[in-house]
Amino acid sequence: MKSLRRMIGFFTPYKTHAILALILLVGVVVADLAIPRLTQRVIDEGVARQDMGVIVTTSLLMLGAALLSALFAIGNTLFSVRVAMGVSADLRSALVRKVQSFSFGNLDRIQTGQLLVRATSDVNMVQLIAQMSLRLLTRAPLWMIGSMVMLFTTSTQLSLLMLALLPVIGCIIGFFLTRARPHFLSVQKKLDWLNQVLQENLAGVRVVKAFVRVDHENARFDRANSDLMAENIGVMQLIAVLIPTMLLLVNLAVVGVVWFGGNLAVTGDFKVGQIMASINVTVAQPGARCFLGREN
Repeated sequence: MKSLRRMIGFFTPYKTHAILALILLVGVVVADLAIPRLTQRVIDEGVARQDMGVIVTTSLLMLGAALLSALFAIGNTLFSVRVAMGVSADLRSALVRKVQSFSFGNLDRIQTGQLLVRATSDVNMVQLIAQMSLRLLTRAPLWMIGSMVMLFTTSTQLSLLMLALLPVIGCIIGFFLTRARPHFLSVQKKLDWLNQVLQENLAGVRVVKAFVRVDHENARFDRANSDLMAENIGVMQLIAVLIPTMLLLVNLAVVGVVWFGGNLAVTGDFKVGQIMASINVTVAQPGARCFLGREN
C-alpha cells in the first residue's frame, strides 16, 4: 500500500486530464447504453406498428449516439494517454535521479540488469496500468452498473438470468487472476536474470573471449532466454483459456435470453424489441466487451 500511495503521487500533476478522461468515459458508457434502448423502440414502436417516422427519428438518434460515443472515446483516449505518458516520464526521471544518489556500495550490490528492468519494463507496465485505469478498468464497473439497470428496466425476469451468471463470471476471472499472478511475477524475475546475463556478457566480452568462454556464455544466455519464453507462454496459455471461457458464458447467456424471452413473446407477455435490447445489453457486458478485447 505504501508503494501504491507513492505511485498515486505521480498522478497529481495530471489530475485535471484524469478527471476529464473519466467524465468522457461516463459519456461513452451512457451513449453506448442508449443504443439498445433505441433499438427496442425501433422494433416495438416502428417496425411492429409500421411507423416510418419513428424508425427514421430513432435511427437518427442512434446515429447521433454512436457519433457521440466515438467522439467521447477519442477524447478519453487522448487524455488517458497524456496522463499515462506523463506519469511514466516522471517516474523514469525520478528513478534515474534515485539511482544517481546511490552509494558505490549500493551500486555494487544492486544488479545492473535489475535497474534496467525497473527503468524500462516496470515503468512501461505502470504506464499501461495508468492508461487502463482511465479507460478499461473504470469502464468495466460503469458498464456493469449501467447494463444491469438497463436489464432491470427492460425485463426483471431476464435480468435475474444475468444476476445468476455474474457470480460465475466473477469466480472464473478471480481464478485466472490468482493463477496468472505468480506467472507475471516469475516473468519479471526471468527478465531481470536475462538482462543481467546480457549485461555481464557485454561488459566482460574481452574476458569471455580471452578465456574461450564463448560457448559457455552462449549456453547461459540461451537458458535464461528459454526460461523467459516458457514463463511468457504459460501466461499466454492462461489468457488463451480465459477468453473462450468468457465467450462461452456470454453466448450461453444470449441463448438463455432468446429461450426465455421467446417463450414470453409467444404468450404475449414480452415484445421482440425487449428481447433484442436484452441481447444487446447482455453481449455488451464488461465480460464480453472489456475482457474479450472489444473495448474500443
